[in-house]
Order: sequence, then C-alpha cells, then structure tokens
Amino acid sequence: MHALEQPNSFSVALVDVVLAGGVVGGTNGVEVLAYLANRHPTVRRVLMAGNIEPWQLELARNTLFPNSVHRVLSKPWIDATLARALGG
Repeated sequence: MHALEQPNSFSVALVDVVLAGGVVGGTNGVEVLAYLANRHPTVRRVLMAGNIEPWQLELARNTLFPNSVHRVLSKPWIDATLARALGG
C-alpha cells in the first residue's frame, strides 16, 4: 500500500488468494483489496490462485470480494487468460 501512495503509474494489482486469506505485515489481503478499491479505484484488481477449481475462485470472488476484484485468474495460466485478466 505504501508503494501506491508514492507517485506511480500502477494500473493493475495481482493479489494472490494466499495473501487474500492470510496476514502479511499486519494487513490481510481482504483489507488490501478493499483499500485498492476505495483509494485507487482505477487500479485493476486481479485475484489469482492455484490448485483451486475456477468455480471455487468465482465463488470466493463473489462472496468475499464482491466489489473489490475485477477478475479472477487461475494458476497456472496461459498467455490468453493472463491477457484477459489484465486487460478487461
């Protein structure tokens, strides 16, 4: 979050579901996503996860992060799915 407060040109934030479900530096990923949505609404927020079914990731997106995630990205990804997640 500190990096986003500095002059920058960030347009995308990739947040791993591991971060979103845990605590890093006293802040959990849900708080990071909410912060991004509130303070940096133009930054595209992509939630990514591995070893999880796409429907489970979509359920988490809709339940836990209903307004703070633009796209979900399953790992491993291919170039086409990464491009879709990053671009729209």
